[in-house]
Amino acid sequence: MAAYLKKHHWDANPTTQMAGCLTTFSEATPESSVEEKDVLGNLAPVDLNLPFGEASNDYHLWCKSRHRTREYWLSMYDFICGKDLVAVPYDPDHYPGLNHVTHMITCGWKSFDDLSNREQGNIKQALTKALADGYVEGCFEVGQVVSNRWFVFKQLSVGGCFNRGVRLVYDICDPNQTTRILKILPSEGMYPEYATREIQITRYLRGPANIIQFRDGMLPPHRHAAPWLVADFCDLGTLNDCIKQHVTSTGRGLPELFMWHVFESVLKALVHAHFGPPYGHGAWDAVSHRDIITSNILLATNVTPGALYPVVQLGDWGCAVSHSEYVARSLTPDDLPAVDNGAMPPEGSAPAQTTDVYQLGLVIEDLMDLGLKNPSEWHKYSLDLQYFVNACIMEDPAQRPSLAMLLDSVRERKTDLLALGILKFEQLVLG
Repeated sequence: MAAYLKKHHWDANPTTQMAGCLTTFSEATPESSVEEKDVLGNLAPVDLNLPFGEASNDYHLWCKSRHRTREYWLSMYDFICGKDLVAVPYDPDHYPGLNHVTHMITCGWKSFDDLSNREQGNIKQALTKALADGYVEGCFEVGQVVSNRWFVFKQLSVGGCFNRGVRLVYDICDPNQTTRILKILPSEGMYPEYATREIQITRYLRGPANIIQFRDGMLPPHRHAAPWLVADFCDLGTLNDCIKQHVTSTGRGLPELFMWHVFESVLKALVHAHFGPPYGHGAWDAVSHRDIITSNILLATNVTPGALYPVVQLGDWGCAVSHSEYVARSLTPDDLPAVDNGAMPPEGSAPAQTTDVYQLGLVIEDLMDLGLKNPSEWHKYSLDLQYFVNACIMEDPAQRPSLAMLLDSVRERKTDLLALGILKFEQLVLG
């Protein structure tokens, strides 16, 4: 699907190109102009009397042939991708082509205003994603320079819902060409305020070694354009990757000392997020992560002499929220991005220390379960580690330890177990 930026004028010509693939149908004069982006197909002739063409049941036949649900917005999105859409003057702001999409999805039987709120929402969501795709395509390609600074040299992924794609980049002014990661975030139209929070919070928390380090970011003014974030690259992948690699290579569970290392490292990150630097930098606005899972914990090569295990960093702050915003705007968890269902505390996902403590407890429990599934390793892990995990995942949030207390206790007990020879180093095998 082609995508490029081009100025155009709204005029009486029915085949005026709306930046390439979105045809405009309007009676405005050439003096009235806007800037848009080509997002959905190739230029097609338009019938002045019937700009959308004859009604057809193409969408229904398409869904039937692919066993897709017609009412699902992703089915609508897949269908309209690459279509020649017509934008008309009565399309709502920020939704060029909406009435044409409605015409195709309903087989011409209903206008947008005739639809239920749910149907309207699904059509808008499908069109919004398609419009956002147009801003991503061609803007973050290998060989391009983003924002006159970041040279893209590798594509890692093309993205999903909250992650529109990941690229490896380096600063063109950096003589060492240090590898960074560029994460393409969802547009404001797709998920309002999601990118804003992730960029602002990641920038606010930069500094500690156990939090992903912010380098740059951009929030574009256009509703459908793609925000992005540049951060340090964790070359060993996620904790989830680590689990798969170690278990596949060895057939055994993870070393217990490594689990304590992960436990302590993430606790350091969370204590900083909730309480700020230890030596005071004025008032601190507490930040709750709310989505602590193995795929959001990152590993990087540890260059510190004598280091036993990789550096552990807590990343992906897209579900996070600051205390000040949550209170000032009277938000509820329903107003925030949904967290991973497997990490949902019994009381819900309200931003609080207790939420982050619970989710971290689940992560460490998952790491232990990998070894316990092997009967020969049932007694491998210490009761001390299980005690801390059980404390974290207490059903009553009031019974869970505070982050600061938990960090002090975990750090102290790990030191004691090492001194007693109960906790010993075992190699972590990655690949």
